[in-house]
Amino acid sequence: KITAAFLCVAAALSFVGCKMMSPSDCPKARTDAALNAAFDEFKLEYMNCAFEQHGEVRYAFHRKADVIKPGRGKNPSAPFDANTPLHVASITKVVGSVLIVQLVEEGKAWLSDLITKYIPEFPDPETTVLDLMLHTSGWRNKCGLDQKHPEKFYGTLYREFPRGEKWKYFSAGYDILAQMIERVTGAEDVADVARVRIFAPLGMEHTTLAPHSCQAGMRTTAPDMVRFGRAILDVFRYRRSGIVTPAGADLLMRPQGKPEFHRTCAFFTKSGLPG
Repeated sequence: KITAAFLCVAAALSFVGCKMMSPSDCPKARTDAALNAAFDEFKLEYMNCAFEQHGEVRYAFHRKADVIKPGRGKNPSAPFDANTPLHVASITKVVGSVLIVQLVEEGKAWLSDLITKYIPEFPDPETTVLDLMLHTSGWRNKCGLDQKHPEKFYGTLYREFPRGEKWKYFSAGYDILAQMIERVTGAEDVADVARVRIFAPLGMEHTTLAPHSCQAGMRTTAPDMVRFGRAILDVFRYRRSGIVTPAGADLLMRPQGKPEFHRTCAFFTKSGLPG
């Protein structure tokens, strides 16, 4: 799935004059062929990709398999197009990071704050908000965070290594952050916070978070993700405030932590951005 998404970005160039080319030379035709090949190779059921340049969608691709296995809320007979939301897993965490940075800009939270300031039931008095955002807290979980019975989740957390010692993906940390966002804003559900603060202002009409989760519960479309990415990059590049300020965009993009595993608040891959 990741390979297919990056193929779209890498291969979708300018399509101006494509009608004057032979089909094999047309960038759109080549991109279509590459994505169709990836779709078949990985035996995908759905694919929705988009390429944007200078605020305009230059290329879009969507495909649904002929045979869909039912389950997980999927309706094999439902129509599918570019505006059909799909589950995007851990891309959800980027939205959670933006919400945290918005609260920082408003003076309602700090990345250096201890999690116990907002979640007293968290078992460690030293873990910070940033530790969870960067996956450097050292904590692991034995069960999911059930909002009705959070004591079970917090009671079964265990420490695998000291905070800040190394990087290891801790997906559930973003559900803890979701709970923090709810408590700071007074909202009943972080999904409502994301809708009001991000999705509605950007016109992301087909995007929703799962209840009480910033971990992996977002459903969205390629056009909506293009709007989201463009909004952050425009603030970062042109220094014009949007859903965050330029300082907030810098905070999202700036490498954090030890040099050997630099991460950013917006993305949990190594960053080549200057310090």
